[in-house]
Amino acid sequence: MEFRSQRWRVWAKLGGWGAVAAVSGLMLGAPLAAGATPHFVLVSAPYKTSVWVPYWAVYTGGCGSAKVLSRPVWSGTTGIGSFAYTTQSKACHGTVGNIHPSSQGSVNVQFDFALPIHFSKGGGHIVTANWTLAIQTNQSISPAGSCLVPAGSTSIYCAASSGVNVYGYGYLRDLANGSTVPSSTYWGGISNSSYMQSNTYCYNGACYHGYGFSRSWNGGNLNGNTTFQWVMNASGYASINASHSYILAVYFWASGGTGEYNYGSGYATASQNMATNGNGWKLNFLKIV
Repeated sequence: MEFRSQRWRVWAKLGGWGAVAAVSGLMLGAPLAAGATPHFVLVSAPYKTSVWVPYWAVYTGGCGSAKVLSRPVWSGTTGIGSFAYTTQSKACHGTVGNIHPSSQGSVNVQFDFALPIHFSKGGGHIVTANWTLAIQTNQSISPAGSCLVPAGSTSIYCAASSGVNVYGYGYLRDLANGSTVPSSTYWGGISNSSYMQSNTYCYNGACYHGYGFSRSWNGGNLNGNTTFQWVMNASGYASINASHSYILAVYFWASGGTGEYNYGSGYATASQNMATNGNGWKLNFLKIV
């Protein structure tokens, strides 16, 4: 198992999110008064005061493989975050007690970033973070070979699977007291999994085989562009205190996993590219009313 994270080193350097308060952030004006003409501030890249931390972890078992092709990165200069990974599980050659050893492979990648925001006037404000995700996903499952009942047993279960998930969320955080303003809009993320299974059951010298395939998909766009925005309404009890420091905090991650269990041959794969060919997660702009 491979595990890599820059979080603690960055936390030690910055002293956690609280140190962001010392960074000169975006300076915003007064909120709207009742009956006033609507006005707003638009902020786009470069986000020079942003700070970020990456995370990635890889696990393999049996004859599985997994690799982070492009480590998670967030650029305040471009406003773009990226990563890419691939994982594969294939049937192991040979048997142990007539059982083919199982294989697994999984990857988790994530980047978190904070963008300081300083409000020169308190009161009610609405902060909108508009972003676009461009991603390419590839999955396949192809189990093959016999699902053999091991010696001394009467049944065996064989399966191959491939799954991917992408998710993220953002919120406004008050660094003075730790309170948060969540987004009133919810992005459900995107996920897709495929599962193929076989069952072999033997009785009185006769063997019976069962087979099944399932696939689940929660929506979203696994290939191409998705544009969304988080809307944080800092009003009422959550109104802005101009003497406090704030950040827009964003967490964005993806995971992929494959498995091959007891089949004589075959494979399962999963990969996601959010790093090349124009792919990536981009913070298009912040709109503050």
